[in-house]
Amino acid sequence: MRLANKHANVQNIRYSDFSGGLNTTDAVENIADNELSQAVNVEIYKGQLKTVAGNKAVYKDTSVTLDGIIYDSIEDKILLVDTSHKIYLFDDDKLTSKGTLTGTAEVQYAAWEDGVIIASGGKLQYYHGGVLETIADSPEVSRGVFIKNGRVCTFYDDILKFSGVGDETNWTQKSDDASSSQWLQVGYKDGGAIVGVTSLSSDMLIFKSNRHAYHLSGAYPDWSLAEIGRQIDCKTYHACVALAGSACVLGETRVQAVMTTNRYGDMMATDIGQKVYQDIEKLPV
Repeated sequence: MRLANKHANVQNIRYSDFSGGLNTTDAVENIADNELSQAVNVEIYKGQLKTVAGNKAVYKDTSVTLDGIIYDSIEDKILLVDTSHKIYLFDDDKLTSKGTLTGTAEVQYAAWEDGVIIASGGKLQYYHGGVLETIADSPEVSRGVFIKNGRVCTFYDDILKFSGVGDETNWTQKSDDASSSQWLQVGYKDGGAIVGVTSLSSDMLIFKSNRHAYHLSGAYPDWSLAEIGRQIDCKTYHACVALAGSACVLGETRVQAVMTTNRYGDMMATDIGQKVYQDIEKLPV
């Protein structure tokens, strides 16, 4: 009997370059050779596919419902926040209560001196040496926190507030002392509130709820604030991050990269999520 030859003209093709990433917008037959239409349990590393490392349960306690995590990189400690806004130290597979947040907003934090500064919508708090302290003279409302030029900085509405140089407890401005606490209004009467701040080299990028974005460079009294765009959407307080030589910001329908141009140090935003915008729209708030 003659063997069938229906597979005689089949050609095997091997792909090793996936640097184009994921493309779920175009039809499968139209994507480039270095793109993927679907990726399950893998990530792209240096243009190659790599199995995701995965995760495992490290702690379970039915008596508390955990809602957030704070990593103290200086002391190498993990703090956990529950839905009642209480803070626990997670160490030796057990939780130890350390106090309660001063606010009820989404937690942000920044490494500082020998611990971590925490912002939760109320006054700033400082965890160090195993103790959680409230910074009494800090602003009444703090929605985020970061460090710039040796100062602790927090924001609310359209105002950035900076502590005195090297002193997280100093929030009093003195006209004759450049090292004292300072403040800066971002986008005077433009109708937006600050929703995200991230670093880009030694500078800061500030994103507002009205899609305006600003670039803060230099140190007081020689700092400079410039608007860099009016169509840069930042979805929430944790939706912007420095990545290599650019800052990436996640919006409702797109991901944009903000980077320095060759024109006098200007900055511009580029949409890098066009090929997966449908997936971005499905992300939770």
